[in-house]
Amino acid sequence: MRPKQFATLLLLAAVWGASFLFIKLAVQSEAAPTNFPPMTLVGIRIGVAALLLYSLLKLRGSNFPWPASFPLAVLGLINAAVPYFLFSWGEQHIESNLAAIYNATTPLFTVILALLIVREERLSGLRSIGVVIGFLGILYLFADSLTSIGRGTTTLHIFGELACVLASFSYGLGNMWARRKLKGLMPLQIATGQLLFGTLWTLPIILIVEQPWRTLAPTAEAIAALAALTLAGTAFAQILFFKLLTEVGATRTAQVTYLLPIFGLFWGWTAGETITPRVLGALAIVLLGVLIVNGGADRLFARKRSSSETPAPTSPR
Repeated sequence: MRPKQFATLLLLAAVWGASFLFIKLAVQSEAAPTNFPPMTLVGIRIGVAALLLYSLLKLRGSNFPWPASFPLAVLGLINAAVPYFLFSWGEQHIESNLAAIYNATTPLFTVILALLIVREERLSGLRSIGVVIGFLGILYLFADSLTSIGRGTTTLHIFGELACVLASFSYGLGNMWARRKLKGLMPLQIATGQLLFGTLWTLPIILIVEQPWRTLAPTAEAIAALAALTLAGTAFAQILFFKLLTEVGATRTAQVTYLLPIFGLFWGWTAGETITPRVLGALAIVLLGVLIVNGGADRLFARKRSSSETPAPTSPR
């Protein structure tokens, strides 16, 4: 990887890492009840980003893959609408740095789902150890909240953390779906398709359940955070991701997994969030598990590298 490409990787990690703070600042909460409700936030975020990516797709002379509408619609649900909503809802109740750490577990869920769904794959002993280590990091972080209930931690805080874990599981499911159902499409086509269809999935909840026009009166800070989340954290990040995939391939681009939560913690710290020794310890354990898992994955997928080089567009993040 050349220095310019590594700089692009760092920029992508920094932008995606900041997305968790942008969500925290924009989403509705007890302190800001008139900010954007979770699904409204998601709908605006991915709707505008989808239009920008669709325009870029046309400028590049590529067609939207309408024949793949059904698998893209499924991907839009499980890799965009659902996980984006879960992170947005969860961050109503937890700090953004915790969400960034839980997001880092996506490769762990991906390898487990690969074992269950892609039957011809096997989970080696080393990768099994990596999975166990990674989930021990989750338990180590989650145990702190469980033991603190009644002493500053609420039940909603617990559910907020669980929502972020479930969001990472949904990303893993999206990775497997794209790997099996969307081979042959360009990453930009996949990213555009999942965001377009993801936007459609958000509309019923926005119009029937949240009805934001009744209470929406966001602060200037929330509007700015949503704009940054949409333009930088979603549209621009997808463009960077697409650029790296084209230049260095999926394996090297996946290194963003290790950098993203570190930037997530940093941006949260700049906004006044506390980084405790347990948070740092949990992050180190999770990343160690992911490192082991990804190291084994290179050998495991060696025979299928040509197909795995068209990965699922890992979102937002």
